[in-house]
Amino acid sequence: MQQGETAIERFACEYTSQIDYYTKYIQNNPEWEFVRVYTDEGISATNTRHRQGFNQMVADALAGEIDLIVTKSVSRFARNTVDSLTAIRTLKEKGVEVYFEKKDLWTEGVVKMLKKNQISEIYQRQISSENNGIPLIEAVFTAE
Repeated sequence: MQQGETAIERFACEYTSQIDYYTKYIQNNPEWEFVRVYTDEGISATNTRHRQGFNQMVADALAGEIDLIVTKSVSRFARNTVDSLTAIRTLKEKGVEVYFEKKDLWTEGVVKMLKKNQISEIYQRQISSENNGIPLIEAVFTAE
């Protein structure tokens, strides 16, 4: 942080910089048409229920207004594996592609990655519960 700069001012600057970056990133690709930036400023929710920007983006995509969503990373798209897989699956069924710029992953690649992560999370919880003598039953979410 610069001298005298508050955390709120720093966040606002980073937030604006990210919006500018992705606006230009999309506009500079001749194969893409910029629609708008969807944001959830200051939201650190663990699910998508209260993320109005995210929910509007998905609704617009399902309504045919968007056929490609560009996002920084999987963790910025949705905050947990189930929400990510659910949204990606729903979008994929409507022909909407999602591109995760940081890892250069498209829809198919990220679905595979999220499935592996989900299985790994379940495995880790199973080991933890067995060590604590607690039975754990999980259902694996399928994105296909």
